[in-house]
Amino acid sequence: MSINDATPDEWDEARARALYDPVTQRPRKTYWTGEEWTVNDDDYNTTTFGPLKHSSWQNESLPPVENPKAAIGSAKAPFFGIPWTAVIEMGTVMDGGAHKYGAYNYRDTRISTTTYHDAILRHFMLWADGENDDPESKASHLAHIMACCALMIDADHGDMLEDDRSKTSNVRYMLEESARLSRKFRQEK
Repeated sequence: MSINDATPDEWDEARARALYDPVTQRPRKTYWTGEEWTVNDDDYNTTTFGPLKHSSWQNESLPPVENPKAAIGSAKAPFFGIPWTAVIEMGTVMDGGAHKYGAYNYRDTRISTTTYHDAILRHFMLWADGENDDPESKASHLAHIMACCALMIDADHGDMLEDDRSKTSNVRYMLEESARLSRKFRQEK
């Protein structure tokens, strides 16, 4: 049987298998159609950048993975979706910070959220303005942002984060109102 002899049902099954990753037991975010890479973002929330579904990911038409290690492993923290290129760039920034400020300095003394908030915004503004790399470190501004976020998460878990954010509680409401007005403007065209 050639590919040209496939029935519509066989094509549907092949597409389902292409969208499903048997190792992770989750749908693939991208898949090859035979002509191009396609993004499958039906199950992703574009506001928070993440999956909307969890336990219902398994494709019912495919047999479950029978390896007991896979079942146990799937209940642990998932790392399959982490882009290692970004982790490597963040590691480069962390190495530079260790040489400049001392390794694990953020665990020795409390760190301030506003210090890292400001650094994140500076790096983001420079990146958004078209500057890809920090001139001092020669590393990506985005990797600097990742490093700042990682330090705050680590400090928070180690009870070393001084939370001095302003916490107005107005931002979520304002973002939702802005989105509502934007939808209204588009509908009025």
